[in-house]
Amino acid sequence: MKKRSIAYLIDIAEQIRETSALETKQIAFIPRVMATASLPVSKQQDNEFIRRNGNRTLTMLASREIGLPYGATPRLALCAITTLSKQNQSNIISLGPSTAHFLNIMGKSCTGLWQPNSPYRWQSQLILTDEFYQHTQQYAIPIDLRVLHACGHYPLAMDIYCWLTYRYYSLKRPITISWGDLMIQFGNRYQRDSHFKANFRNALDRVALFYPQARFVVDQYGIQLLPSPTHVPPRDLNHYLRSSE
Repeated sequence: MKKRSIAYLIDIAEQIRETSALETKQIAFIPRVMATASLPVSKQQDNEFIRRNGNRTLTMLASREIGLPYGATPRLALCAITTLSKQNQSNIISLGPSTAHFLNIMGKSCTGLWQPNSPYRWQSQLILTDEFYQHTQQYAIPIDLRVLHACGHYPLAMDIYCWLTYRYYSLKRPITISWGDLMIQFGNRYQRDSHFKANFRNALDRVALFYPQARFVVDQYGIQLLPSPTHVPPRDLNHYLRSSE
C-alpha cells in the first residue's frame, strides 16, 4: 500500500483511533521550536532562513555548498534527538555507527546506505548545549510519532500537527489566529495569500484525519481554535514518564 494513497492514510488513522501511542510505544517528543517556528518546507536558494512568530525568531545559516535543511527529514531528526534526550535524561545523544542506524531511529528507510560490518565501528555522538538540553527536559511537547510518519510527504501537515498539539496543551478558551499570522509562521514561501490558504486548509484536513479530537473553525479571517483534548492524554504521558525513570 503506497504511503501517499488515501487507503494508506485511512488505515493509519484507524490504527491511531484503535490503539494509543502509549500502547504502540509511539510517544515521542518535539522541541517547542518545532511548534512555534517551522523549518523550511522546500529547498532554499539562500543560505540564510529566518522565521518569526511573535517575539520568537528562528534563524538558520548554512554553507552554500551544504544548504539549509528542509522537508520532513530534519523535522524527524529533531524529534528523534529530543525524544532520545528526554528518554535517557542526557545531553549526549548516540547517533549510532552509521547514517543508516540513525535513519532507522527516525523511522526512515535506509535502503542502499553504507552500514559498516567491522566490529570496530565508530560511534557518532551529538552533544546538546545545556540550554537546549534543559529545554528538552522541561518543555518538550509529547506527540504521536505515527502522525509525523504518516505526514512524512507533507511537511506543512507535520508543522500544523505539532502546532495544534502544542496549543491544545494550554488552551483554555477559544482563540482566533488570523491568516496573516498563520502565513508569517507557516507560509513565507508562498507568493499569494490564496495559495497559502489553500495549502493550509489541505494540510489541516490531513491532520484532522489523524487528530479528530482537535476542534477548530476555519473562516475568512483565519482559524479559531477551540479547547480540545491533547493528542497524547495526560494519563498516558504520566505513565510513559514513570516507566522511563
